[in-house]
Amino acid sequence: MKQKYKRHMLLGGTMLAAIGQLNAAEITVTADIIANTTWTSDNVYIMDKSIFVKSGATLTIEPGTTVL
Repeated sequence: MKQKYKRHMLLGGTMLAAIGQLNAAEITVTADIIANTTWTSDNVYIMDKSIFVKSGATLTIEPGTTVL
């Protein structure tokens, strides 16, 4: 019984996150991170391949940011 409850809670949280991102800009990330970069929670970042943060660069991801 508890497992069903947990699955519903997860689905509910996913749906709420999706609703919050309705007005977000979609940014497709296609290249490695080579300079200090911040991903903000008002955007959705879409990676279509593995992306690496290169030596000397910092990727900061704000709380609540959606990364797909």
